[in-house]
Amino acid sequence: MSSEPDWIATTELVWVDPDGTRRPGRIAVARPVQRETGEWGCQVHAVGFERRTRTIFGASSWQALQLALQFIGYDVHRYVEEGGSMLWPSEPADDEGEDQRYSPELLLGPLFRAPKGT
Repeated sequence: MSSEPDWIATTELVWVDPDGTRRPGRIAVARPVQRETGEWGCQVHAVGFERRTRTIFGASSWQALQLALQFIGYDVHRYVEEGGSMLWPSEPADDEGEDQRYSPELLLGPLFRAPKGT
């Protein structure tokens, strides 16, 4: 796998921790890459939320990509379940001074759900 991921999809956001701490962030998914062993790996990163890039593996590029997106959905679901939230980075507060929260469902659609067995 190459040392520098080829990010094919990204979105900017602000992570809001349960204590109210705000951190700029980005969610990114890289183009799947085939290893010498034949399996495929897809790198994911949630900058500001998780400190490292992870590689999610699958038997094909399609499976690696789908599993990578599902992995991000599970991680974001856990973050929200623990009291965290996300903000659109460029949206001003509304008329009442409330932040414009990112809907996890809007960000991740059907991928935003609890892992099976939880």
